[in-house]
Amino acid sequence: MSVLDDDFSVDGTWAPSEPGPSSTPRDWRSLYEEERARGEATEARYEELRWAEVAARSDAGVWKMRDWAGDENIWRRRAALLCQLGFKEDTDLALLYDCIASCMGHREFFVQKAMGWALREYARTVA
Repeated sequence: MSVLDDDFSVDGTWAPSEPGPSSTPRDWRSLYEEERARGEATEARYEELRWAEVAARSDAGVWKMRDWAGDENIWRRRAALLCQLGFKEDTDLALLYDCIASCMGHREFFVQKAMGWALREYARTVA
C-alpha cells in the first residue's frame, strides 16, 4: 500500500485512498498531542530517577525512597529501587533490602526488572 499525496487533506486529517486496517481518518494534531504527552511523562520519570539518586545520599532522602518503594506509582517504585545504581561499596544495604521487600510480589514487569537490575549491580560489586 502506498501513501499518495491525495491521502492528506488540507484540514490535517489523513485518510488513505486504499482500504486497509488503518483506513480510519486520524487527526495529526491529536497524534502530536498524544506523543507530546507521552514524552512529558517520560521526562517526569527520568526526573524522578535523577532526584532519587541525589536523595539516596541524605537521611531524609533515604526515608523518601522507602516511601516511594511502597507507592502505587510504578515509576516511583522503580526509582526507589534504582536510586543506588553505581554506588558500589557505598550502597546502603538496609535501604536496598527495604525497597526490594516493599516491591516483592509486585506483578509489574518494570518493577521486577528494577529489582533484578539493582541486585545484579550490587552483586558485581561484592563479587
